[in-house]
Amino acid sequence: MCKSRTPSEASPHQADDSSLQREVDPSWSEEELPKQQTTVPMEKSGVYVDPMATHASGRFQKGNTVHMSIIEHGARRKGTFKIKRGRLTASGYWEYQLSIIDGNGRLYQDGAWVRERELKAESTQRR
Repeated sequence: MCKSRTPSEASPHQADDSSLQREVDPSWSEEELPKQQTTVPMEKSGVYVDPMATHASGRFQKGNTVHMSIIEHGARRKGTFKIKRGRLTASGYWEYQLSIIDGNGRLYQDGAWVRERELKAESTQRR
């Protein structure tokens, strides 16, 4: 909520609320802004960034059975696959190549890489 000021409370540097002015630090310039934003601090808000940190391993291993929603002939169904290979991308997420369970070892979509978030682990619970 904004509190209105009476004319007597207004600063001598402000004519009215519509012409609010803020002080500008003369030592700062817009040319310096990109330089300041490109460096990532090693410590911020009490959290330390470890430059030698290892990446998290993927959720799935080679040979795991996974499920993914697929569309065949205009109908959506659950596809069942086995993990053939996995890789960590430069962006930091995992991708997998899938082999079709009943496809004699054929790769899903000729070896297309599928993001980890598209896959679901096979349930170990039987109904």
